[in-house]
Amino acid sequence: MKSDIIKELRMGLRTSRFLVITTSFLFFAILTPIMMKFILPQLLLNQFPGMNAASISDMIDMSQKGAILGYMSDLFEIGAIIVVFALSGLLAQEIKENTMVLPICSGKKLFSILTSKLLVFSIFLMLASTFGMVICYLYAGVLFSFDIGLWSVIVIGLLYGGYMIFLVNLVMFFGTIIKNSIGTGFMTLGFSLFLYFIGSYLNMHIYLPSGLLIGAQSILSHHSYQNLGITLVASVTISLAMSITTLIRLQNKEWNER
Repeated sequence: MKSDIIKELRMGLRTSRFLVITTSFLFFAILTPIMMKFILPQLLLNQFPGMNAASISDMIDMSQKGAILGYMSDLFEIGAIIVVFALSGLLAQEIKENTMVLPICSGKKLFSILTSKLLVFSIFLMLASTFGMVICYLYAGVLFSFDIGLWSVIVIGLLYGGYMIFLVNLVMFFGTIIKNSIGTGFMTLGFSLFLYFIGSYLNMHIYLPSGLLIGAQSILSHHSYQNLGITLVASVTISLAMSITTLIRLQNKEWNER
């Protein structure tokens, strides 16, 4: 498996997947506090010339917590799109181009190939999400003030990383079905938003990976870790089930298909 992990690391670097995702996370981590501190207040003043600083503060949460909350929103709304389409070809493209045939014929196990992809990109996304959250925390603290504990921010970053891992599992699962990178990306986004809607409508985020995002918001707003353990267990179970299903589909595939 070591050689497969090295291969995925090299592939991530060569295709700029690591660079694109890291750059986008850092871009929003730095831009969001600037928007909260300078750009949004100025836009409001231009729109409403008679507005004073107190009124602006009532409309915008101009604090470290508000900046981090804005960054969390950016990660969910835009960061998830970047992650999904950056990784949409992780399996779909290889299946479409039959580039997995040679490793399989040379004795590589599908379990090893799939696991190496999950390990490399799961660890990367966990680190990138946490690093971006810490950068936002530090920059927002400099612009405003440090009113949140660093440990809470690290936990929030890890939770968002966990949700990104769920998206990776979705990408790989749909990649075995659609076998097209763009189609896989849209299907992954559509299904993840559908699950989020179901979780909100039926009030069952606690049993879905989307509960990781809700838990992160609860930690930031109320310092509450309530029901987080249940959500973690449910998220790991769902991700494992999807990984196993993906592996079974790969094992049952006819690799000489055109």
